[in-house]
Amino acid sequence: MKDAVIIIGAGFCGTLVAAHLLVRGPSGLRVRLVERASRFGPGIAYGRAEPQHLLNVPAGNMSAFAADPDHFVRFAKTRWPLATGGDFLPRATYGEYLEQVLSDAETARPGVLDRVHGEAVALARTADGFCVTLADGRGLEAARVVLAFGNLPPGDPLGTAGGALDPARYVRDPWGPAGVSCVDAGERVLLIGSGLTALDVALSVHARGAREIHCVSRHGWTPLPHRMPVARTRPTAIQARIEAAPATARGYLRCIRDTLDSAARAERVDWRDVIGGLRAVTPRLWRQLPDQERLRFLRHARTLWDVHRHRCAHTAAAAWAGLIATGILSVHAGRIAGVTSSFAGFDVEVRHAAGRGSKVLRVHRIVNCTGPRTDLARSDDALIRNLIDGGLLTRDALALGVRVDDGNRALDVHGIAVPGLFVVGPVLRARDWEATAVPELRGWAERVAEAIVAAARAGQESART
Repeated sequence: MKDAVIIIGAGFCGTLVAAHLLVRGPSGLRVRLVERASRFGPGIAYGRAEPQHLLNVPAGNMSAFAADPDHFVRFAKTRWPLATGGDFLPRATYGEYLEQVLSDAETARPGVLDRVHGEAVALARTADGFCVTLADGRGLEAARVVLAFGNLPPGDPLGTAGGALDPARYVRDPWGPAGVSCVDAGERVLLIGSGLTALDVALSVHARGAREIHCVSRHGWTPLPHRMPVARTRPTAIQARIEAAPATARGYLRCIRDTLDSAARAERVDWRDVIGGLRAVTPRLWRQLPDQERLRFLRHARTLWDVHRHRCAHTAAAAWAGLIATGILSVHAGRIAGVTSSFAGFDVEVRHAAGRGSKVLRVHRIVNCTGPRTDLARSDDALIRNLIDGGLLTRDALALGVRVDDGNRALDVHGIAVPGLFVVGPVLRARDWEATAVPELRGWAERVAEAIVAAARAGQESART
C-alpha cells in the first residue's frame, strides 16, 4: 500500500507516532500499529506496573505533547482529583493515559488506524516500500515503517551458569509476563543490581511477603531521590563550563565535579540543578566524544552518571530506606562469585568489593534487576535478528543501540540511510545518549511523524501532477 505506514511496537514511542499521524496525516494515509501484547499504549514500562510502582518523574513533566505540558495532569485528575504537576503518580495510571491518547486520536480520525495484534518477525524491501511478515504468516505492506522496539529484555548477568538454574526460582526478566509472581511469603530473595529496577522489584517482593531481600551490585550504589518539593531546574554555570571543557570523559567528569563543588558552596543551589542543566546539551556532548572516550565513560563513569541522572520518587526512596532500616533489605557492594542450587533455592557466594572477603547468602529466589540489554547483536528477537542479518539495521560500535542518521532513518550495513525506515526509542542512545525520558522520546516521535506526513503529502502531490 503506497499510502500506508506500519509502526512496529505500540509502547510509548509507537503510540505517539501513531497519534501524531492520525491527527496530522493527509487523507488516504493508512496507519497500521503492530503490537504483540494485548494492550496498545502502555508497553512493558507502564503495562506491567504494580500499584506500588511510581513514575520516576513528576506528573508535570510527563505530557505526551510538548505543546500541551499539562495534558497528562488533566488526565491524571480524572483518576486522582487532587493530583498536581509535582506528584509522582502510579505508573499504571500513565499506561491508562497512553491508551487514552491513542483512543482520542483514533476517534478524531475514524477508519485510519488498524490495530494489528501480532508479532513482527521479518521485514523486506519491496518495489513500493516494505513487507512486514508476522509470526502467524500474515504479510503487511507499506511505503514506510517505524521501528519502535522499546527496551530490550535484560541480559543474563550469570552467563551460562544462569541458564542451568531452575527457571522457577531464577527470574531472568522481572518485566516478563509472570514478573515476580513466583515469590511467596516468608521467602529470602536476592536481587542482582541495586538501581531503579531493583527498587521496584524490592517493593514488589516485599508486598508479596518476602522476609529478607538482598541486593548485590558492583558499587552498591542505590537510587537517589528527586528533591521535595519539586522545583524547576535552576540555572548554573555547568553548560558554559562543559562546552569549554576538553571533549574527553575525564574532562567532562572533572568539569561536573568542579561545578558541583562550586554549587555546594553557593546558596540555594542543589546538585540536581547541575545535573539537570546538562540535559539540553547531553546529545551534543556525546556526539563530540570519539568512541575511545565513550568507552572510557561507559567503563568508569556510567553507573555514577545513571545514579545521579535517573532519580526516583521521594516516597519510593523513603520506602527503600525503610526496608533497610527494618533489616528487611541489605545492599552488598561486590559481585556474585558462584551460585549453587540447593533443595530450597540457592547458595550464592558474594565477593565483596575492595577485597573485603566474601559471604554466602542462602536464598529461595534470584531476580535479575540489571536493566535492559543494549546490544542488538545478542538479542533473541526474531525481527531484530532478521534486520541485522539482512543488513537493514546495524548496531553501533559500542553496542548501545542502532545507527541512524539525523532524521532517525536506519543506516544499513553500508552506512547508507534506508529510505522510509525510521527508528524511535531507547535504541537511539547510541547517537544521543539521552534516550530514555519522555521529553526526548516524545520529540523524536513527533519529528518522525512530521517526516512521514511530509513525504506522504509530497507523494500524493506528485501523483496528482
